[in-house]
Amino acid sequence: MKLESIIKLLSEQEFVEILRRIKNDDRQQEACQLIRYWELSVADVIRLRAKDVTVEGIQLPQRFINWSEIPAQTAPLRLKLLEFAQMADLEERLFETRKPVLEGVWDLEHRFLQGWKDWQTYQDLAELDISARLPNFLVLGTPKSATTWLHSCLRVHPEIFVPAKKELEFWGTHHYYRGINWYKRHFVDWHDQKKGGEVSVSYFASPNAPEQISKQLDWERGSLKLIVILREPLSRALSCYAHWVLNGEAPRTFEEALKIGFFRKQLCHNLHYSRHYERYLKFFSAEQILIVLFDDIKKNPLGVLRRVFDFLEVQSDYYHPVFAKKINIGCSVKNLTLHYWLHHTGVFCQHTLPEQMGDTATTILKKINQRVNVSPTKFKPIIDQELYQQLKQEFRPSNQRLAELTGLDLSAWN
Repeated sequence: MKLESIIKLLSEQEFVEILRRIKNDDRQQEACQLIRYWELSVADVIRLRAKDVTVEGIQLPQRFINWSEIPAQTAPLRLKLLEFAQMADLEERLFETRKPVLEGVWDLEHRFLQGWKDWQTYQDLAELDISARLPNFLVLGTPKSATTWLHSCLRVHPEIFVPAKKELEFWGTHHYYRGINWYKRHFVDWHDQKKGGEVSVSYFASPNAPEQISKQLDWERGSLKLIVILREPLSRALSCYAHWVLNGEAPRTFEEALKIGFFRKQLCHNLHYSRHYERYLKFFSAEQILIVLFDDIKKNPLGVLRRVFDFLEVQSDYYHPVFAKKINIGCSVKNLTLHYWLHHTGVFCQHTLPEQMGDTATTILKKINQRVNVSPTKFKPIIDQELYQQLKQEFRPSNQRLAELTGLDLSAWN
């Protein structure tokens, strides 16, 4: 079947959430057809993960990308994807301000090639009868709130099954359109354990996740259990920002990041917890949701685990040494310029040298960075005090509303 024929058969309704990211309504239908085929989100295409996608930057991929592995009939579609990038607002094109344009070109190329390979895999997978149970509990997030630690603790409990892969990020994302069989594949090894679930960080803030989860996992009304870890909003915002800075993906000041739409959403909008909680209450009872506070984990991790195990109705006094282990601890770098330079040089080596040589060079550069530039001291971003108080005031009504809904004492947050 020709590519054009395949695209015409795809459901457009499935992409309503993604299409909201496109500003030009007249192009939405075309974009919808393109995105499904390559498993690309519009945001990925628009930003090109580049420093700045100018007209020259749009033309650059056409000169540098080797499209030889992709059939010739896709050429018009490739050019349309590049047109979408050119149409994007400037702030959308500044997603990763420290990445050079060429790295964005390579990244887009790999997404095309991988999408081309994955497409038939997902089609074949949809035809299979996979005999695996779907989870009876979920950890909904949130990011930078000790979810990695909780995932490790859940994995070692004898009555709980959790996939080795953390953050499947299936519900409420474009991964949802890979199909339920893709999701079930992660639970084929769940056999005798009483509870099975997974840990993802995007579900709590997702507009579409609650309804999708309710329809497909809570088939016996009230049977599904949901756990969410909440961290004081501004503290979490600064931690997320620090993570992006160390990955070379954000401006060097918190104030500059807030001027960019993507970061503003992640650092502010997604931290109004009461909105997300109320959305879940439309589909689940409060008794199905356990809220854990990040501060409680810091003060008494074993006490929190007992609450979690009691909630999941498994052995609450079980103990494993991993419970006391600190996981995914932050670090800092002495010189950010050197950090970015070593990172991007590694990317350059990976894409220009033969595979083994490129991997070796990247590994050496990472080791150099670790040895001379990385400090075990946690990176703490500096924030202007006036902005700090302004954001505290912005989050205060949402925090108070959450306290009213849950009965939690959140006075320390204010």
